[in-house]
Amino acid sequence: MKRLFLFLWRLPKKIFCKINECEENFLQKFNPEYKSKLAMNALIYHFAAMVVNFLASLLCFGVLAPIFMEKGIDESFLFVISSLLSLALPVIYITLYLKKRLPFIQGRKWWYCLQVILGFLFGGLVILAPIYILIGLIIISFYIVVALICLWLGFTVLFPDGKRRWRLDNGDEVTEEKGICGESYYRGSSGKEYRTNDDGDTFYEK
Repeated sequence: MKRLFLFLWRLPKKIFCKINECEENFLQKFNPEYKSKLAMNALIYHFAAMVVNFLASLLCFGVLAPIFMEKGIDESFLFVISSLLSLALPVIYITLYLKKRLPFIQGRKWWYCLQVILGFLFGGLVILAPIYILIGLIIISFYIVVALICLWLGFTVLFPDGKRRWRLDNGDEVTEEKGICGESYYRGSSGKEYRTNDDGDTFYEK
């Protein structure tokens, strides 16, 4: 488990460097001094997209929706507005990024454009995915530990000495005891010995 956590913790940096390396290998053919910033821009875009989508939804469905309802305008138009606002960010961001780099590329510009588009749309998510998985594993581990502690506390309260007990109709309290080979013996507080059926819900005096 420790190795898995360490692997997930180090993986984002490796993915980050790999994205930059792929772009550098392509662009350094035309500009040997080029240093890639694609991964950093992909992360910036990833967080900016979340903010823009949130603000677009807030504007459309929190501010414009009551106005549309009051004037009787079809509310489905809000989805169009929200989609256009969300689409504006990647178009503007990617266009500005390509504008500075496309002029010195010779041939296969379409390949570079595709690489940049994929980098922006998925790069930030791919970089952060191991961190999201790590956080998820930590949360799951926390709940597992809490559940185990609750089970242990419940078992401790119900069976302080680890032995199961039953109260019979005749008032005798039967306690389960384990033998050397794991077999179960049932002895009552009165000193009587009992046996039980396969379901373990009925006891018979020996």
